[in-house]
Amino acid sequence: MRARGTATWTPTLPRTTAADWAPYGVTANAIAPGFIDIQVNGGGGVLLNDQPTEAGVRRIVEAHRKEGTTGCLPTLITDRSEVIERLAAVAQACLEIPGVLGFHLEGPALNRSRKGIHPEAEIRVPDRRDLAAIKSFGGRGRSIVTLAPECVPASMIDELIGAGLRIAAGHSDAGEQPAVDLVHRIRDRYIP
Repeated sequence: MRARGTATWTPTLPRTTAADWAPYGVTANAIAPGFIDIQVNGGGGVLLNDQPTEAGVRRIVEAHRKEGTTGCLPTLITDRSEVIERLAAVAQACLEIPGVLGFHLEGPALNRSRKGIHPEAEIRVPDRRDLAAIKSFGGRGRSIVTLAPECVPASMIDELIGAGLRIAAGHSDAGEQPAVDLVHRIRDRYIP
């Protein structure tokens, strides 16, 4: 997948017949669980950052459903404040799309030395505007924020957790202590 534009690769699962499953005692009428994908940047020719709309989310989810994904977190990578706000504005309506379990915001608080495909110009500590939009996802399904714990104040992590967001450490160059501190913050919030 490219940083901007359309998806260039769609995985295809092998097609099987009832005969393929017979050695395992599975009949043609078997029911199997679907995949849950917690990082879905795009699909069906749409990259969420380029189309953070209800139509964009619907197309992404439908493309993944065809390949066996029954639930997912459409994922927005590091971008401008306006893009985060556009997705925030439609997030509640998108939860009505079958398969949308919440959202995954990857960034913008990442470590530049571990940026991967994220645009360096948009990596930043969230300001009040960003924070308001990001926190709004706390009430939107099972939403996640990926951040580098060494790149934000501990009080901001507490604020995000308090808003109902799940926190994941990623694109991080944190040593052991910042990672342990993050685990303790999350534990203290969820385990009495």
